[in-house]
Amino acid sequence: MFDWSSDTERSLEETHTRQGQGAEQSALVEALHRSQGIIEFEPDGTILTANDNFLDVVEYDLGEIKGRHHRIFVEDEYARSEEYQRFWDRLAAGEYYSDRVKRVTKGGNEVFLQATYNPVLGENGEVQKVVKVAGNVTEQVRNERLAHQVDRMLEAIDRFSDGDLTARVRTDESDADTDGEIQRLFDGFNQSVGNLRQTMRQIREAAESTVSAAGRISASTDQMAASAEEQSAQAEEVAAAVEELNQTISENTEAVQQVAEAAEEGSRQARQGREVVSETTTKIETVAAGAEDTAEAIGRLGTYREEISRVVERVDEIASQTNLLAL
Repeated sequence: MFDWSSDTERSLEETHTRQGQGAEQSALVEALHRSQGIIEFEPDGTILTANDNFLDVVEYDLGEIKGRHHRIFVEDEYARSEEYQRFWDRLAAGEYYSDRVKRVTKGGNEVFLQATYNPVLGENGEVQKVVKVAGNVTEQVRNERLAHQVDRMLEAIDRFSDGDLTARVRTDESDADTDGEIQRLFDGFNQSVGNLRQTMRQIREAAESTVSAAGRISASTDQMAASAEEQSAQAEEVAAAVEELNQTISENTEAVQQVAEAAEEGSRQARQGREVVSETTTKIETVAAGAEDTAEAIGRLGTYREEISRVVERVDEIASQTNLLAL
């Protein structure tokens, strides 16, 4: 016998279960709508609907976006890119996507969403729509950026405090949307360090110039000292030469005096010589006169010689005669 009561009880339990699951899902969806921004799209990205949380973030009314494409929430360059087209192609193929994304509001401001794109499949397994659930994390991103920028600023300051005058706050892609005050802080720090570096360069150049000038002065001083020593040596040589000259002059003076005395003596002797010569001349003249007398006497003797010869011959004859007589 078939037990209808058991089948009825199981049917009631299944109904209650489905109702409970439905109520749970409804509560979950309601909770998501209260805390998250939700927007639904056609598989090609056309907007179907959006809740108030999402509309508040993007600063639109539902009537302004319904029927338009998702690209109104992204930057123009990204909307025209192949990457963006592939993004929707993958969603239409049923791929799930989750990431932190940057979007643009109606007023042109950037916002950051922690978003999941959930393709919803129909009974035939094809994507019927894409539901995006997103939380606004703009403040979190800004705080993270600020923390990152502060870290880079502190790193640059640490390098600067260690004496590194090349320290700079380097910019990166995240700085494109940096708050103006932070960017001015970066620029001010970089400019201050750059000015200090330029000042230190000028000081170094001045110091090098001073050292070079001091070197030249030192070299000039050394040269002057060497010149002074050389001049002193030359002065000593000159003094010695002057002393020697004085001695030579003194000796020459004595020699001149001796010469003068000798000249005077020579003059005296010359005078005496002249007197002797004069006397000799007189004597010679006297002798000459005597010689003439002698010559005359010799001449006369010549005459007398003939006579004497004749006398001698006569005497010889007489002697001869006498000898003969004696025989």
